[in-house]
Amino acid sequence: MFTHGDILGEEINVTEDGDILIEGKIDQSDPFHQSSVTLVSNHGSITITGKIDGGSLVTLSAAGDIQIGTAGGDGDKKIDGGSNVSASAGGSISLGNKIDNGSTRVLLKTGTGIDIENKIDGGAIVRMSTGSGSIHIHDKIDGGNTRVTYWPPNSLIVDKGIHVPADHVVAVPS
Repeated sequence: MFTHGDILGEEINVTEDGDILIEGKIDQSDPFHQSSVTLVSNHGSITITGKIDGGSLVTLSAAGDIQIGTAGGDGDKKIDGGSNVSASAGGSISLGNKIDNGSTRVLLKTGTGIDIENKIDGGAIVRMSTGSGSIHIHDKIDGGNTRVTYWPPNSLIVDKGIHVPADHVVAVPS
C-alpha cells in the first residue's frame, strides 16, 4: 500500500500493485506551482481523503474503486479550481461533494457506477461513463455554461434537477 499526505504543488507518479491512499488534498502550493499527479493501482483502489483543487492535473487509474473527498467539510471534498481530472476505475467512483468552476474539466469512467454527493456547477465540463449501474448526482446540474456528457443513455439520476439548457446535458447514443 502506498500512502502520502497532502500533495501541494508537486509532481508525483506512482504505480502500485495494492491500494493507494492520499491522506489530504491535491492542490497548488501557490498560484505558480500546481500539482501534477498520476496514481495507478494495478490490483487495488485509490482513496483521496481531501479535494482536488488549484489547477491540478490529476490522472487516476484503479482496478477497484476510486474515492475522492472522504473526510472533512464540503469544501474539503470537491473537484474545483480549474483542475483537470481523469479517473478510470474497474469498480465505482465516488465524490464527497461537487464538481465546480468554469475551467474545471473532469472525465470519469467506471465499471460499476458513479456517485456525486452534491452538484455539478459553475461551468464545469464533465464526461462520465459506466459499464453498469447508475450515474447519481445527489443535488443538481446548474451554472450556465456547465456541460455534462454521459453514457449509457438512461443511466443519469439527478435528484434536484437539471438547470442548464437541454443541449448542455447530452447522453451519448449506444
